[in-house]
Amino acid sequence: MRREKGQLGWLGLGRKLFWSWWVWIAVAIAVEASSHGKFAAGLATVGFIFYLLGPREHIPRYGLDYKFPIHSDQFLPTVTGAPGVPFIPGNKVTVLTNGDQFYPAMLRAIAAAEKTITMEMYIFWAGDIGRQFASALAERRRAGVKVKLLLDAIGSSTIGNEILDILKKSGCEVDWYNRIWLRTIGRFNHRNHRKSMIIDGRVAFTGGAGIADQWTGNAENASHWHDVQIQVEGPGAMGLQAGFAQNWLEITGELVSGREYFPPLEQTGNVSIQTLLSSPRSGSSTIRIMYYLSIVSARRTIYIANPYFIPDDSGVQILVEARIAAST
Repeated sequence: MRREKGQLGWLGLGRKLFWSWWVWIAVAIAVEASSHGKFAAGLATVGFIFYLLGPREHIPRYGLDYKFPIHSDQFLPTVTGAPGVPFIPGNKVTVLTNGDQFYPAMLRAIAAAEKTITMEMYIFWAGDIGRQFASALAERRRAGVKVKLLLDAIGSSTIGNEILDILKKSGCEVDWYNRIWLRTIGRFNHRNHRKSMIIDGRVAFTGGAGIADQWTGNAENASHWHDVQIQVEGPGAMGLQAGFAQNWLEITGELVSGREYFPPLEQTGNVSIQTLLSSPRSGSSTIRIMYYLSIVSARRTIYIANPYFIPDDSGVQILVEARIAAST
């Protein structure tokens, strides 16, 4: 018999009802019927906002019981098959911690670009580091390198005219992910939180950092943020390029293709890479699937570093069960 995870108690049920848009609309209709028009309008507005903000994701609740440990021969085939993403071997991977490490590495990669640079960023803000990146990208564009930037319309809204002028006057292609229009109001909370940059389809960067002065330095104080970026050299870069190509096609209608963006795969190291792509349009999060499979398969330790980690009821339950199992 299947066992459900994350069954709602009274507190969870109350929280779910509070965030349910239809409850607010129903109350608004009832209030309107009792001739309290302004109050009803306010309730209806709250309901509409919750409708726009509400997640559309299907959260796993079954199949989250212990079946096999991470070190078994079943784990890797499962984390390949469940999200439908294979591991690509032959990569060199470098972990870069804080801006003092990852910004110079990214700027060196831009300077070495020969054919293409693609970038999608949730955050690209006005400031010194933003100007440095804009100038570096503009220089490569003037040298004949194709440069495409996809910026989130909300997250990068403070990029400023100075940086945009540097980019556009050099011929860099800049477009915006999910601008706020009346026809797209139902998707206004569908944001592009990816932070990736791919050079010639061979070298890629991704992680938690955008382009902003707050990430410069070495997290020495509250004004300088701590974060990690991953540099991938080899065929694993193709996964991040595919993610960019999908979003670029969605927004611009242009198909990114050819050897300039997807060169022949050349092995450069001994690390296998799995690139998990999630988007607001997907029915379920591949990242969530990977987290849950890893948690229920863990036997000794679980270390999580994620600024967006807000576990749902299923996530809380399997974390608690993992802790109990490890202590028995």
